[in-house]
Amino acid sequence: MGKFVAGRLLQALPLLALVTMLVFFLIKLAGDPFAYLALDPSITEADRARLRRTLGLDDPVVLQYLHWMVGDDWYQRDLDFDDVPETYSERLGLLRGDFGVSIRYRKPVTEVIAQFLPNTLILFLTAFSTTLLIGISVGFHSALHQYSLADHLATTVAFVTYSIPLFIFALLAVLAFAVLPDRLGLPHLPTSGMFNPRGDKGLMDLLLHLILPTLTLASVRAASYT
Repeated sequence: MGKFVAGRLLQALPLLALVTMLVFFLIKLAGDPFAYLALDPSITEADRARLRRTLGLDDPVVLQYLHWMVGDDWYQRDLDFDDVPETYSERLGLLRGDFGVSIRYRKPVTEVIAQFLPNTLILFLTAFSTTLLIGISVGFHSALHQYSLADHLATTVAFVTYSIPLFIFALLAVLAFAVLPDRLGLPHLPTSGMFNPRGDKGLMDLLLHLILPTLTLASVRAASYT
């Protein structure tokens, strides 16, 4: 048993390395993380260049990946551009438990994750419960009434829903339940956030904001359970 587990772990290492490479290079394709500073007249191009140098964003891509994984506290950088390296970084890398600092929020990534994780878990648990409720209920009904009109209707809806990409389904849901009703002056569902900024942030406000994302996720995923 121990050999089997060890063998599986060894097989997982190349896959894990491949996944980290893929994630890293996809992030790199997003462009310059300091591009938004170009709109700030108080930030010069020299300031942006210094920020990129400080974070190692002007290092060769392969070296950036290495620093991302194992840290760069052993690597000296020339921050004043005089061709004399004099400063060590303090980043320890993913393998040593250092996820870095968020450029956007200017605080450790672990704190950013902790800030948004509760909302993510609330949406996940709500969407997953709704998915099981819809998918299993419809699936049982179709099995007990095989070849009936309800069975054919459920199968057709499941195939259509399952075939539509989630982001397209989400856009259609926003259009149908938020944008169009709002333009017609009718009650509509909120499309972002967990609470109304001007509300009391109570349970009903939370449930109202959960309706659209929950039904969107559940409708697509329930098709496979059905």
